[in-house]
Amino acid sequence: ALREAMDCSENEEVKASIQEEYNKEAAKLTKYNVKYDKFCKDNNLKKLSDRISVAKWNRSEAAKARSATKKQQKPVLKNAAGRSIIEVKSTSLKGPPNGITQRTNKKGGIDRNYYDKNGDQVKQISNNDHGHKKESGFGNHGEHAHDYFKDENGVLRHGEPRELAEYERKENADIL
Repeated sequence: ALREAMDCSENEEVKASIQEEYNKEAAKLTKYNVKYDKFCKDNNLKKLSDRISVAKWNRSEAAKARSATKKQQKPVLKNAAGRSIIEVKSTSLKGPPNGITQRTNKKGGIDRNYYDKNGDQVKQISNNDHGHKKESGFGNHGEHAHDYFKDENGVLRHGEPRELAEYERKENADIL
């Protein structure tokens, strides 16, 4: 049911929440199957697969569950305000509607990207100055924000760096 709900969801934040729940349930199922296998082996019993079968559970679903179990073992990213963060390898002007992505730069700095209901980037919070003199004057470590706006042609543009607002500092305290 969780897999079906996840596949049908169009809202990225809801999908991520369902994925998190699916990962937990898949990890439990995998753990119970390992225990059952061990019990049968320890007691020299033949495994009865029909006792542990789940409707529509096949090799493909088992592989997905193993993958989800591995993902479950990774810490789930949340900001200081408790909102879910999607870790990405590169930033994009399009992202999950009403979502937040996070990218760790090669030198260790972190950029958090905020998206509106249409998936357009509206803001980026950086915990460092990226080695840019212009941004080094902000905050204690060069932490700053950039707002994104649409120009007269509807193209998203990167705004000038600015100081973080107090609410932005609180929300991103985990990386500042």
